[in-house]
Amino acid sequence: MGSIGCGFNSSSQYASFMLCLVLMFAVLVRECSSSYSVFYKIHVSVVNEISEQTELTIHCKSADDDLGEHKLGYNQDFHWSFRQNFWHSTLFWCSMWWTDSNGHLVQGSYDIYSISRDWDRCHNECKYPVRQDGIYAFFEKPDPKFNLVFPWPK
Repeated sequence: MGSIGCGFNSSSQYASFMLCLVLMFAVLVRECSSSYSVFYKIHVSVVNEISEQTELTIHCKSADDDLGEHKLGYNQDFHWSFRQNFWHSTLFWCSMWWTDSNGHLVQGSYDIYSISRDWDRCHNECKYPVRQDGIYAFFEKPDPKFNLVFPWPK
């Protein structure tokens, strides 16, 4: 049996090859036209701004990565970088806790980075100051400033 062109021995091999080409082209178009892409490296930083006497403990994870537990002194940060997954569904959540001046444990767990929520807000550089009333995030609109996004549970 002779080849039908380009070295393919059957029309089903040719059809499979063409289907693969079309799918690869569709993925490339999706990545290039998307406002967020798997090619961008995203940097997240959580900073202890509670008080000079307060140590913040933080433990962050995604479905694929456990970043471990970290203790942060005042103005210290914990930061990490990652690339968005192909499905644009990467999510990091963090549990945080500290002891207030009255000896009470303050703790919460939050979805700290979600591409669908955070890309338009901070693109690939996201900073989260942690303060006595909760976790803040930077917003450019309507006024460029840090706003409270996750209050501590009561």
